[in-house]
Amino acid sequence: MFSGRVLIVSGRSEVRAVVDPIVRGQGHIALSVDTPAEALATLQQGLIPDVVVSDMVGPGRGSPDYVSLFQQSNYVGRHLALVEKEEGGRRLGAPRRTVVVRAPFTEETLGTELRTAMADIHRDLSALRGEVFRETARLQQIVRETQREVVEALALTIESRDPYMRGHCTRVAAFAGTVAQELAVADDDIQRLCTAARLHEIGRLSVPMELAHKVEPLTAAELDQVRAHTLTGAGIIRSIPSLRDVAVLVEGHAMPFADLTTVIPASSPDFVLAGILRVVDAFDAMTSPRAYRPSLSRSYWQSVLERGAGSQFDPRAVRAFLHAPPRLAAA
Repeated sequence: MFSGRVLIVSGRSEVRAVVDPIVRGQGHIALSVDTPAEALATLQQGLIPDVVVSDMVGPGRGSPDYVSLFQQSNYVGRHLALVEKEEGGRRLGAPRRTVVVRAPFTEETLGTELRTAMADIHRDLSALRGEVFRETARLQQIVRETQREVVEALALTIESRDPYMRGHCTRVAAFAGTVAQELAVADDDIQRLCTAARLHEIGRLSVPMELAHKVEPLTAAELDQVRAHTLTGAGIIRSIPSLRDVAVLVEGHAMPFADLTTVIPASSPDFVLAGILRVVDAFDAMTSPRAYRPSLSRSYWQSVLERGAGSQFDPRAVRAFLHAPPRLAAA
């Protein structure tokens, strides 16, 4: 049987002496107060019972404010209103979820109504739990859809500004997902990795177009400005609460493998994810034409990845990439 908390509100000691044993006898926790003011103070302090048993409502019985507060605070709670025989339910003006219990207050009368009330509460709680689960699932779906829309909008912003970026983030996301599967990465982490891949170039919005496409060698200051775009992008992503766990992957992927532990602990799954993103980003950058060079050959990019394994790139990510489905090595 459902065991709950019962607040007994009565200024008559003889009533409390009868009600308290009935409540405790059914295995419930009982708390007794003498006045409506005490009952109201108890509720205002956050002590919300499952059932209120009270003989202090209706004509001449003081303020029913505590009953209203109780039923506002506990959507499934029940109120058992104790009345003498001559007091009718109509005169009582019983609030919602209130059951009128007429004297004598015995195990047969009050006890039966208390058991019924607790059973009803248990039933309502079960129904409410199902509604909460359904509503939570609906809200989570809305959050996921909103996040997806935000990611797509940001990705389109990157591609629309720079024609050389068109398709880059999409390809990197696809490559990253494939390599992650090779490494048996969890599905949730693959989703985060793909989101990071879609957004990893967002910081390029801070780089002037003439600098991004400059054919001549960059000066030291210009090179620093270009390199800083990753941190800028991570900052933009971190400002979006639902994407904060993606920002560290964007920040970490730009770092050489030997320095990655300064941002992400080596034991963290994010260490592997950032390493994958660095490898596939480098691959797509090398195999995509730029204003200052054509796409690079397989012999070139493969040697770059293999030579850099352990210093520039995570060796696990390099091995997984080179053993991934042939379409990754189509260049």
